[in-house]
Amino acid sequence: MATTPRVLDLAGRTRSVGVEVMDSTLTELLMGLQTFGFEEAAATFDVGPDWFDEIRMRAPKELMDALDQLNPVGWGGLLGMVLAEGTPPSPTGFIDRIERMDPIDLWLVLSGAHIRPYAERLAPEVFGRAAHGERDARDHLTRVAVELFGEDETKSGAMRMDAQQVQRLVVTILRGWYECVLAPREDAVADILRRDANAKRRLRRTSSDEKLIELATNGVVWVPEPWVRRVILTPHLAMRPWNVTCAHDDAYVLCYPAADESLGIDRTAPPVGLLRLHKALSDERRLRILRLLADRDLTLQELSDELGLAKSTTHHHTVVLRAAGLIRTSTAMENRYILRRDTVAEAGPALSQFLEGSR
Repeated sequence: MATTPRVLDLAGRTRSVGVEVMDSTLTELLMGLQTFGFEEAAATFDVGPDWFDEIRMRAPKELMDALDQLNPVGWGGLLGMVLAEGTPPSPTGFIDRIERMDPIDLWLVLSGAHIRPYAERLAPEVFGRAAHGERDARDHLTRVAVELFGEDETKSGAMRMDAQQVQRLVVTILRGWYECVLAPREDAVADILRRDANAKRRLRRTSSDEKLIELATNGVVWVPEPWVRRVILTPHLAMRPWNVTCAHDDAYVLCYPAADESLGIDRTAPPVGLLRLHKALSDERRLRILRLLADRDLTLQELSDELGLAKSTTHHHTVVLRAAGLIRTSTAMENRYILRRDTVAEAGPALSQFLEGSR
């Protein structure tokens, strides 16, 4: 379900951006698949490492074989496509559509042809040649993706397959995942996502769109881009507490984690925010990140260099810190991480004293 977009000049320019809130179980379907492709980050997901083993135990062999062949793949590209078109169909209707779709068009969506910052660096014919299997063109796409996104974004099995094979695998995966993982709890998931989206719609009555984005994502600051005409906020459960971004043509999609209160968490249980805060502070590397950010704002690469860690490892730590409300990030291509001193103050004098000692 979508809200009527409220138009606001987020950039302070004459150009305006429409901000919408959409809730759909399609978000959960595709974000669940995205989560499964990032098992190396399992410890940072609310579902926990055991979730991956549980999926493998009950998933049919056909589904697991297809996932092994195709993952990781840009499931966010499909989500961006369907949300950009308006009110999304049911998961089964969406899967039927993918099965009827021209295989070349599907390959182009998965390969990033509709992601403006990426596509604008390439001649349109490069995507066309790559979609038809030309190796040099596919290598060219990969090189540009490495430059823009980093190596981890270029390992999709789709780059090794023809479009028809990719389509068969995608349909097998979508149907299998829906029947095995989402369908048994679809009604409950739909209720949570609807409840959260309605809360965000109420929030926007008293908040600017910039503030709405930051509150929904728990610390992501919107940075306007010239190609964006629409920002779509959509809640998910699968990858909590991660924010996941995707894009399609002039639409920028922010898949944000549904808020704790939307899950109907037991009021007598310890506050989830408190647990996240103490988890974030229980790791020496995360404390070092906070101490570095107390001195100045840093990019992910700069943090990784300072810590001597891989970017992927550092990113996992920043996700935990952001989920705890200790840092902010942004939607900029090369964003900087910023210490949230208001949350630090709430965490207690010992943490404040530690960070002040970095100056």
